Amino acid sequence: MSVNLMDLVKGQLTSSVVGKIGGLLGESESATSSAIGKVIPSILGGLMSKTGSSAGASQIFDLLSKGGHDGSIFNDLGGLLAGGDKTNGLMDSGSNLANAIFGNKTNSMMDMVGKAIGFGNRSSSSLVSLLLPMVMGMIGKVGKEKNLDAGGIASLLSSQKDHIVGHAPAGLFESLGLGGLVGGAIGGVKNIAGGVTDAGSKVVGGTMDAGKKVVGGTMDAGKKVVGGVTDAGSKVVGGTMDAGKKVVGGVADAGGKVVGGVADAGGAAVNAGGSILKKIIPLLLLGLLGFLGWTFLGKGCSGAKDAVGGVTQTVTDGAKGAAGAVSDGAGKLVDGTKNVAGKAADAAGNVVNKAGEGVKGAAGAAAGAAKSMVNKGADFFKFAKGSTEAAFADFLTNPKADISKSFVLDKVEFEIGSANLKQTSRAQLDGVAKILKEYGSVNVELQGHTDNTGNAAKNQTLSGQRAKAVLTYLTTKGIKANRMGSKGYGSDKPRAKNDTKEGRQKNRRTEIKVTKR
Repeated sequence: MSVNLMDLVKGQLTSSVVGKIGGLLGESESATSSAIGKVIPSILGGLMSKTGSSAGASQIFDLLSKGGHDGSIFNDLGGLLAGGDKTNGLMDSGSNLANAIFGNKTNSMMDMVGKAIGFGNRSSSSLVSLLLPMVMGMIGKVGKEKNLDAGGIASLLSSQKDHIVGHAPAGLFESLGLGGLVGGAIGGVKNIAGGVTDAGSKVVGGTMDAGKKVVGGTMDAGKKVVGGVTDAGSKVVGGTMDAGKKVVGGVADAGGKVVGGVADAGGAAVNAGGSILKKIIPLLLLGLLGFLGWTFLGKGCSGAKDAVGGVTQTVTDGAKGAAGAVSDGAGKLVDGTKNVAGKAADAAGNVVNKAGEGVKGAAGAAAGAAKSMVNKGADFFKFAKGSTEAAFADFLTNPKADISKSFVLDKVEFEIGSANLKQTSRAQLDGVAKILKEYGSVNVELQGHTDNTGNAAKNQTLSGQRAKAVLTYLTTKGIKANRMGSKGYGSDKPRAKNDTKEGRQKNRRTEIKVTKR
C-alpha cells in the first residue's frame, strides 16, 4: 500500500490545532478544516509538478535536508500556532518555501486556492504558509524513515496522485502542468466504456452465431422433409428464396445506411430500436418457416408455388412499407436537423450580440471603477474625522504628498512586556487593512518604538516583535506579506521627551509608513 501523505498530515491536525489555525486567520474551525482539505492536496500537487524534472527533485531534496524538515515540527504544533515569534517564524518559513518551490506559479496557485476555499487572498496565502512546512515535515519524516534520495522523494510524491485527484481545487493541476492526472482518470473511464462495448459486441455476435446455427439446423431438417417434393417445386422454392434474399438484402442495405445515419445522431435511439428488432426477427423467422413447412407438406408443388407467391408478395409489400417508413423517417430527421441547425444559428447570433453588449458594459464599468479609485479618501471609507485612518486615507489620495510621512496607530496596544495585541487594537487595524486593499500598489513599513526605560537591547527586540505582530495581523485580513515590512527602532526615534510619564507613553507606539506608492 502506498504512503498517503495527505492523510498523514491531516492526522496531525487535531481539532485544537485546526481551531488555532482558524483563530490566526479569523475563520471558524469548520471553515478552516474544509479549507485545509483542499490546501494540502494543492501543495502536494505543486510539489509533484516541481519534482517532474531531476533539477526540481534535487531542489526539493535540498530544501528538505537543509531546512531540517524531518517531522520534528509535529512535536509542538500547538506552541508554533500560539502567536508571537514562533508563529511568525513558521509563516516566514512557509512563505519562503512557497516562493522557492512554486516561483512564478505562486500567485495563480494562491488565487485558485482562495476561490476554492472561499477565503480572501491573504487568508489563503497565510494558510498555505502555515501548512507548507507541515507537508514538507511529513515528506522529510517519511523520506528519513525510508532512507530516500532525491529520486526516491520524487517517486514518493508521484505516488500521491491517486490520493489527491478530486480533492484539490478544479483547474489547479492544469495550471501546474499536471493535466495528465485528470486526463488519466478520464482515459481510464474511456477504456472501461470501450471494454463494455467490446464485451457487448461479443455477446451480440455470439448470440447471432448461435441463432444462425439454430436456424441453419431447422432449415436442414426442413430440407429433408421437403426433399420428397418434386424437383420442380424445389426449383420454384429455390428461385423464390433467391428472390427473397435479394429483396430482403436490399432492404437491409438501405435500412443499414439509414440506421447508421440515425446512430450518428443518437446512438441511444438506435440501441432501443435494435432491442425491439432482436425480439421480433426470431418470431418472424419461426412463423415463416412454419408457414412454408405446412404449405409444402399439405399442397405439394402447386400449393408450394401459390404459397411462395404469397410469401413473395408479402415480403415485397413489407419491404415497400419498410422502405417507405424509413424514407419518411429520414425526411423527418433531415427536416428536424435543419430546424435544429437554424435555431442553433439564431442562438449563436444572440450570444454574439449579447457578448458584444457585455464587453461594452464591462469596459465601461472597468473605466468607471478605475476612475473612482483615484479619490478614495476618508469620506469613501466613512472614517471618523480626525482619526489616524482618515488621515492615512486622505494622504494616499494626494500623489504629491511627502512619502516620508508616517502615521501613529494610536489605538494599537499590546499586553505589558509582550507582543500580544489587545482586542481593542483590531478595529483600527481593520480600517488600515481596508485602505491597503483599495490601494493595491502601496507598500508600507510597520514600525515599533519604545521609551528609554529598561534594557535598550530588550526594548529593541520587543519593538521589532510588536511591529511584526501588526504585520501578521494585517496578513490575516488579506494584505499580502510582500507588500509590508516590519522593523523595531527601540527608543532611537522618540516623538516626545522621556522625562515625563506622558512623553514616555507617546514614545511607546506603532507607526505605519508608506515605502512605495
